[in-house]
Amino acid sequence: MPNPQLTPHNVESHLVVMTTVSFYAITVYTPTFGRTVLKLTTADSLIVTFCVGLSNFIWLPVMGALSDRVRRKPLLIVFSTLTFLTAYPALAWLVNPPSFANMLIVLL
Repeated sequence: MPNPQLTPHNVESHLVVMTTVSFYAITVYTPTFGRTVLKLTTADSLIVTFCVGLSNFIWLPVMGALSDRVRRKPLLIVFSTLTFLTAYPALAWLVNPPSFANMLIVLL
């Protein structure tokens, strides 16, 4: 049976998986979550998803250029850690009370 050690390659792969899952959870699950859990209109949920997509369109090249300068691993570690530490507090704030503005702020 192979030894399940965390090599640098394994850690980097896990960080990339984490960012990919976060991206799809936001862009794919957001309309459903907004409609069913937060009781927002379909239009509001889709507007938030559009704003997140527009934000990604702007930030992806900027962060890509930054990762070319400082390397990818430090950025993956910093932003994965920030996501891990802020996800629960942000979602707890989002649902109490749920609103279009809260959802937009949390997801951007």
